[in-house]
Amino acid sequence: GVSMVAWTVDISLDLHELLPLVGADCEMTKMSEDESFQRYMKLLDAVQRWVAGGASGVAPALASVPFLVPLDISRVPWTEPQAQKKLNIFLKCMSKSYMDGGWSSIFEDRGVARARWLFSFAEPLQASYAFGSQLGNISEAMQEHQSGSGDRAVVMLGTQAL
Repeated sequence: GVSMVAWTVDISLDLHELLPLVGADCEMTKMSEDESFQRYMKLLDAVQRWVAGGASGVAPALASVPFLVPLDISRVPWTEPQAQKKLNIFLKCMSKSYMDGGWSSIFEDRGVARARWLFSFAEPLQASYAFGSQLGNISEAMQEHQSGSGDRAVVMLGTQAL
């Protein structure tokens, strides 16, 4: 048989457009005013509530395995000033609940498998792409905001078909 180990949805935020909206901390930001961010958060919340019904829900096989929160890291504007700092703040604020001053309930402990990040990197065919540097940047960001419960992530690298 097949064992379910995780699940996700195929959407991601456009960090190229959104990181400039990140402020100095979770409260000092314009992220929550962005319409695409609001829609993204509503969709992820709805999908998680849909699955969270457990055995009585519509997808009981998904209720006991981690939800992978998709984020396309290749869209981070690394050449922009403060890109690494803003990514660190973004990850911290997304990982904190509303009650703790964060932006989402995605990573809240719901008595089942805890959500994890799914960091994707779309590698262009040209050889100059700095995947190693970007992976190092995201690793630094994860260490920066890691909670006592031990945040984990899945990394996915893809490229265009030849």
